[in-house]
Amino acid sequence: MASALTVNTLKTHVQRALELNPRHAPSLHMMGMMLEELPWFLGGDPEMAITYLVRATKAKPDYTRARLDLAKTYIKRHNIRAAREELRYIIREHSESPAAPSWQPHHQEAQRLLDSLPKQP
Repeated sequence: MASALTVNTLKTHVQRALELNPRHAPSLHMMGMMLEELPWFLGGDPEMAITYLVRATKAKPDYTRARLDLAKTYIKRHNIRAAREELRYIIREHSESPAAPSWQPHHQEAQRLLDSLPKQP
């Protein structure tokens, strides 16, 4: 029960942050991941999750963590084409500019995920 109250409190704070700034990428990302990971009886909503994750990547295209989570969500939904696009974007962005050390794990994870996807027909 305490977990449900904590989740509701967290969602309230994230919603307030989005009221103040509807394009705040970290808040959009957090809302998307909460909606993705929570069961329906705690307010989870997989379809809205994708909407928030897409909004996060549009608000801040270089927000690698959100883009990686969006790709994983697409993979979970068997939308391999969309996942591949997100992963290639991450890899391309890191290869065109010197990647900060903090981005390196995301880049490596994106490459591993891309390599694990079924080959295109």
